[in-house]
Amino acid sequence: MKRFFISFVPLILFVFLTSCQTTEQLDKIPPYFLNLNDISYTIGDTLPNILEGVVAQDQQDGILTLNITIDDQSVDWTKEGTYPVFLSVKDQAGNETIASLLITITKAPFVDVTAPELKGLSNLSYVIGDALPDLREGVTAIDEVDGNLSSSIEIDDNDVDYALPGTYSITYSIIDAAGNRSTSTRTITISESIPDVDLTIYYINDTHGAIEAFNDQLGLSVIGNLVLNEKELNPDQTLFIGDGDLLQGNILSNYYYGSSMIDMLNIMKLDAFVLGNHEFDWGLETIQKYKDPSSGEIQADFPVLGANILRKDTILFLTSSKR
Repeated sequence: MKRFFISFVPLILFVFLTSCQTTEQLDKIPPYFLNLNDISYTIGDTLPNILEGVVAQDQQDGILTLNITIDDQSVDWTKEGTYPVFLSVKDQAGNETIASLLITITKAPFVDVTAPELKGLSNLSYVIGDALPDLREGVTAIDEVDGNLSSSIEIDDNDVDYALPGTYSITYSIIDAAGNRSTSTRTITISESIPDVDLTIYYINDTHGAIEAFNDQLGLSVIGNLVLNEKELNPDQTLFIGDGDLLQGNILSNYYYGSSMIDMLNIMKLDAFVLGNHEFDWGLETIQKYKDPSSGEIQADFPVLGANILRKDTILFLTSSKR
């Protein structure tokens, strides 16, 4: 019995080892992949899940998807091209399967969303009777993609009455190839024609209070008759201007500090009095009172002009005080 047991144990061990060896020899079939498809990717999109839908399966071990190894080192997700990606999986018996798929990377298609730009739409003026303005002159439409579209500009001036004075709006619009539209308006001011007018200007200066005629001095009576006659004949075409140093000099004016001369110029219908340096011989206050009703003095019926006059006490002189 003891001898039989000793002989039986090796037999059992041999059968067990033979059985294991047979099992290992039987699992020579590697795993396989299902749903392995190429991938298309557009730069800027969310990176794809390479294993989406992919299954790794083995006849002995079943589903091995979690054991898949991905090699995508050759893929540049920022550059256009077609790149291979390698997938590998092993079963428990060490059988390995390697498969590949292609990833095609492209740039996103360009979408033109920028409208053309309209330029040169300054306001217009038109005089009735003149040649109608060229509404396209100087106006351009430039598109970043389509270039110069000026010839395709649409102009709507249906609301403009070129025979009636007024201010109107003109609408300009342009559409590029992608359908982007720009619209702008400009105004046109229409006026009646103004006939040519002859203007007669009488001008005196440096009279220095010479109210009466004396030697070669005409006196204000002669000058006044000439001016007033012309103003009566052509009131809207006659201008009478005094250009400074009119008041100081003659006793008839000096005695009254220029008021007698102001009175005469009112009678002569002076249109404007430009101050000269001698208008300040009696001080600034004297000339000011002729435009100040509260002064009690005679008032000038004409504007008193002096755009280039400066007060010494209100400006900084950089020259020597000895000047």
